Parts: sequence; structure tokens; C-alpha cells
Amino acid sequence: MSTITVVTCTRDRPEAFALLEKFISRQTRKPDQWHVYDDGETPVKCTMGQKYIYCPEARRGVSLNNKIRMAFAPGVITSDIVVFAEDDDYLHPEWLETCEKELQNRHLFGEGRAIYYNVKDRWWFEHANLTHASLCSTAIRKELFTVVYNLARGTSPFIDTPLWKITRPAVKYLLDPARRQGERYTVGIKAMPGTIGYSLAHKGRDRDAKDDLELVKLRSLIGNDADLYAPFWPKYEPPMVTKIPVHNETGRERGPRWMKWLGHLVDKPDAVGLEIGTFKGESAEFMCENIFTGEGANYFCVDPFTGSVEHQGVVDCSTLEKEARARLAPFKAAKIIKGYSQDVLTNWKGPTLDAAYIDGGHTSMEALRDGVLAFELLKIGGILFFDDYEWTVYPRPQDCPKLGVDSFLAAYADFIEILPYRGWQVAVRRIK
Repeated sequence: MSTITVVTCTRDRPEAFALLEKFISRQTRKPDQWHVYDDGETPVKCTMGQKYIYCPEARRGVSLNNKIRMAFAPGVITSDIVVFAEDDDYLHPEWLETCEKELQNRHLFGEGRAIYYNVKDRWWFEHANLTHASLCSTAIRKELFTVVYNLARGTSPFIDTPLWKITRPAVKYLLDPARRQGERYTVGIKAMPGTIGYSLAHKGRDRDAKDDLELVKLRSLIGNDADLYAPFWPKYEPPMVTKIPVHNETGRERGPRWMKWLGHLVDKPDAVGLEIGTFKGESAEFMCENIFTGEGANYFCVDPFTGSVEHQGVVDCSTLEKEARARLAPFKAAKIIKGYSQDVLTNWKGPTLDAAYIDGGHTSMEALRDGVLAFELLKIGGILFFDDYEWTVYPRPQDCPKLGVDSFLAAYADFIEILPYRGWQVAVRRIK
């Protein structure tokens, strides 16, 4: 087995460095050593037993080069492999393990198509780099230590490009994330508090950048770890903008939340939604008036129109279907499917879903079953949301919807992210 040293150069970025410690602590392959070179005004706090070198003298000239030159001076690093870990970047838990594996018979390894994400302003862009990896996505064997040392003696802070250029093709490998369905081992995080880095992404918006105001992209890249960056961006609350006045109490009460979860589907051509439990059609009316309004959109309404257990002897369910069909008749998107959810979804032949709303049977078993069946029909990035999460209509807690929903959230934890707000309703996004 090889030995690994992580090298980090830092300067007055305490919040970012603390997150990096979290990412290193979660690695499936722990480093044998971690060297931290710090030329900040205030020394960074190391909590994991790193070899810490405070070097304010490195500030003159190109600070990064000076610190790397110290790190790779002859005899300083005695391990077989060095992985560069920049103080403000995200690392997948298997990054070090992957670097060790790929460097068994190579001198240079890295991840291409670097993604930079500006957490302050919520935009991102992807580099087209498939000839070199950014330094934050690079690992080397000891055969290249002297090469890096000599490159660091130059005046350019960008060591990565020449390193990849001069290394022979036979001993280097650049991983294309497209081969892993876009899943990333590293993400370059920009605009964290503290010293501004060399990359222009810290200072200005790239011309090819794309907005990510609702964090869909960031969550697709790093899942629930996106919440770790919440303290560093301004609060964003998308406005509730409805197409027409809300006609029913269900829409007035829950519409604002639905608009936040599903606002990206408004006017989207061919958007597909499904709800389990249509009852009198009030929720579907809101959806068809305000969200599933694009050309070719479909909103499927699945209900046997028999009512649920809690309705027996309390609500006259004999007119439910008639009321729902009359309410939804004006909407081209509305498609009523009369039947039980377990039958309809198990034999589903329709399109994959952008959104699914679970509001059918209100036992824990039914909530869990409907969530599982609907999730399997959901696109990556699709939204699944449950109603009546906090409803305690049954005397035994194990019979109430909450247990079923919690069981779903636990079983699918690696495949979902829970969206903001968790009360009477709970929503998740499918991330893989």
C-alpha cells in the first residue's frame, strides 16, 4: 500500500478550512500525513493533528508558489503520493481512495471538466479542460515531486497546466466525469469568506456561468452537503407568482409552498406531474392553473374516489368523482385515472415524472408504499412530496403517516435531498 500526504496551502479562510477538515475526516482512505502551509495574518486552527507550518514570509511574490516550494523542498515529504487539497474546495469521501488506486501505475492523476461554484452569488460553470486537471483536482506520485518544486519557482500561480503538459502521456490519466454520469470527486468552491484566490471565479462571473438560485445544481453535485454552505450565501426566497387568483382553500394554504418546490416547472413544455389522492380536485386545480401550464404538460390524478378510512361515516364520498371531473374539465393538462395507486403505479406505462404528490391513503403503510412506487417513476431532479406528515388521526403512532414517510426518508437517504420546510408536508428531490 502506498502512503499519502495531503498538502493544503491556506491564508485567512477559517470557515472554508473548517469544512475541508470535515471532508478529509470523512475520507474512506485517511491520509498518512496532512501538511498545512499558512501565511495568513491570523493562524488557522488545525484540529486533526496536521503538520502545521506557519510561514508569513511566503506572502511576498506569488504566495501560492512560495508555499508549494516549501512543501516540495527535498526531503520534506517522504510519502509515495501527494494529493492537493485546496482550503475552500469540496471533496467526495472516496477521493483519496480513488487517487491511490489510479496512481499505482501512474505518476499523475486528476479529474477534468472542473466545475467552479460561486456560493456567494449562486452561479456555476464547467471548464472544458480535458487536457489537464485543476490543482484542486490533482494528485501526483513521488516521481513528480521535483518537477512540482521547479514549477513553483516560477512567477505564474498556475502550476497545474504546465505540470500536465510536460508529463508523458503514458504515466498520466485524466478522469472525465462524463464516464461517471457526471458525478464529481471534487468541486471548486469560490467566494467563501476570507482571502480572494487566484482564480477569476472568486472575483467575477464567467461569461458561460449559469444561475443556481434554488441550489438545484449544487445539490445535484454534493447532495445534502450543500447545506454546509448555507451560512455563506444571501437568503433567497422565490416569490409566489400565480397565474390566476387561487380559487380554493387548499391552493391558498399550500400553494405558496408548492410554488417554491415546483416553480421551475411553471410553463415548462411537456412537464409531467402526478398526484395520488385527488378527492374533489382542489390541489389538481391549483397545479393546472399555476404550474403545469406549459405546452404539452400533463398532470395525472390517481384516485378510486371511494374516500379513505377516516372518511367513513363522516364524508359523503358518492359525489367525489363527479365534483373532481367538473372542477378539472377546463384544464387540458388534467388526466384523471380512476383506480387504486398500487395498481396504477405498478402498471404505469406513462412518461417519467417531474413531480409526484402523495395524498392518498393516510396510514403509515400506504404513505410508505405510495412514496416508493412514485419514486421509481421520478426523473433525476424530480420532486416528491407528502401531505399529512404530522397528522395524528389514529390513536397508535405506528398507524399514522409520519412513520411511513420517515421510513421512506431513511431508506432512500442516499438518493434524495430533503427540501426546506418540514412540517405538515415534506418534500424531497431525487438526486440519483
